[in-house]
Amino acid sequence: MTEYTGNFTNTHGKIAIVVAKFNEIVTKNLVRGAKETLHQFGIQDDEIDVIWVPGAFEIDFTAQKLIKSDKYAGIMTLGAVIKG
Repeated sequence: MTEYTGNFTNTHGKIAIVVAKFNEIVTKNLVRGAKETLHQFGIQDDEIDVIWVPGAFEIDFTAQKLIKSDKYAGIMTLGAVIKG
């Protein structure tokens, strides 16, 4: 297994979290974990925007729109596709 590590430098820019509402029982916990991790690096709640989309298919489209907006220093995408 290859493992990569690095140093995190907080640029104090806004971070977007794009998350699928589908399988919310899973994704709401993913959001909580992502926010907790960002807090560990000194990123405050007012620097985090959470954007809920209907499902996994909408994540990519929304992330592309956010990238083009130049509003965010980073974008996280979260979703859960569960075979059912």
